[in-house]
Order: sequence, then structure tokens, then C-alpha cells
Amino acid sequence: MAFIGNIVPFALITWGEQFITSSLAAILNSTTPLFTVLIAAAVLESEALSAMRLAGVVLGFAGVGVIVGFETTGSIEGIVAVTVASLSYAAGFVYTRRHLSGRDLPPLTLPATQLLISAMLTLPWFLVDVVRTPPTLTLDATASTLALGLLGTGWAYVLYYRLIADIGATSSSFVTYLIPIFGIGLGALVLNEHLGLNTLVGAALVIGGIALAEFGNRGSAPPEASACEMEETATQSSGTTAR
Repeated sequence: MAFIGNIVPFALITWGEQFITSSLAAILNSTTPLFTVLIAAAVLESEALSAMRLAGVVLGFAGVGVIVGFETTGSIEGIVAVTVASLSYAAGFVYTRRHLSGRDLPPLTLPATQLLISAMLTLPWFLVDVVRTPPTLTLDATASTLALGLLGTGWAYVLYYRLIADIGATSSSFVTYLIPIFGIGLGALVLNEHLGLNTLVGAALVIGGIALAEFGNRGSAPPEASACEMEETATQSSGTTAR
């Protein structure tokens, strides 16, 4: 889980966002539920691919096609990297459902352990990179790193699980819909990123596809997901929204 839920997506998103806008990265990352539907249908017997869920997947990926087909401000490499990161998040979510659901553990135990293992596994590569290319520890760079780690990941976990306790896991999972909205809004306001018509139309199609796929799952899904299931959703939403 540390590898497919943290290391792979965090590395790909960080690398890919050097070549695409933050708003585009947020939209592409919001396709995670669509990948989850497809992987779950292939792996989990309880996750049948109904006609409505399939229609939602098709609509969502049509939105990605609209964005990529008319995208002129980013590179294909960056788009592919963030898309593969979303696929990795989805694989981790399905793995959690299949192998980690039902464990009687405190809700923060799994994500805390997962992040600790991720840090340990990436430490050797970090040290090699620092030796080969010493970083320039400017105030902006240091503050950004601390904000991303402490607020965008660490504190986001605390808030997310507090939200689960207050309103339940199902309602909390709607945070997925907010990723492209905040990504587009903050990208335009803070980074002055240009929003083309294709980006807005594609984002609407992606969100609509996710909503349709989720609505098609309401009849078969349990009313509340386990803490283990929500752990992977929290990883995806907190880590990527921060980026």
C-alpha cells in the first residue's frame, strides 16, 4: 500500500506537474473513481459493472479525451504521469477493500504506518538525489515543503477522519468531487493559469461521469465504508489536492 498508494502516485504527480498546470492535474486525478470502478469490477465479485456505472465510466473518460485532445498548455508526458498516478490510487483502493477491510484497528493506524513505510523506502533515493543535486533551501521552497507535508497530508488526515466521525464515511467520500473544483479555482487565482473551454467542459464531463458511476453503485454498496476503505481515499484526496 505504501508503494501503490503513496510512492508511485506522489512521485508521478510531482514529476508530471512540472509540465502541466495544477488545474489539469486536479482534473486528471479526479478520474481515480472511474479507474476504481473498472478494477473493482474485474477483481471483486461484489462490484459488478452495471450499465449505469459503465455509462459513467465512458462519460468520465470522454471528458479526459476532451481535455487531452485540445490541450495545448501541457505535455503528453505530464498528462500520462498524472493519469497513471490516478490508476495507482485506484489499484490501492481496490487492494484495501480486498485485503485490509474489516481489520479492527484505530482509523489512523493504517495511514500513519503507510506514510512511515513510504518515507523509509524513499529515504535512500532521497539521500542519493541530495548528494548528486544539492537542493537550494530557499524560504519559499522550505515553506512550501512544510506546508505540503504538515498541512496538505498530515493535518488533512486528521480533518478527514474527524469528518468521517461527524457525518459518516459515505458523505465524506464526496470530497472526490471537490478536487477539480479547488484545483481549477486555485490554479486560476493563485497561479494565473489559463482555463480553456475544453478544460471546463472536460471537467464537467469527468464530474458527471463520477456522479453517474457512483449513483449506479448506490443500490449494491454498503451504507458505510470501513475505516480501511476510507484510508486510501484520504491518501488520494489529501495528497493530491495539496499538490
